[in-house]
Amino acid sequence: MSREIFLQEDSLITSKTDLKGKIVYANDDFLKYAGYTMGEVLNKPHNIVRHEEMPKTVFKYLWDYMREGREIFAYVK
Repeated sequence: MSREIFLQEDSLITSKTDLKGKIVYANDDFLKYAGYTMGEVLNKPHNIVRHEEMPKTVFKYLWDYMREGREIFAYVK
């Protein structure tokens, strides 16, 4: 079951993955809203925080860009 979370106006949820999809960086807002600590997410697959309503094709495009060596900045649910 999903629940809606209202973000503070100045929140900026940021994470970074390696080319294998493992989280290598997460800022405090990411951790706060995801409900994890850095130790719980570091080197874990990024899909541990994927919302079930996000179409998988969106992530296919993201990974295609990354495999081409391009940086991605995206808004996701």
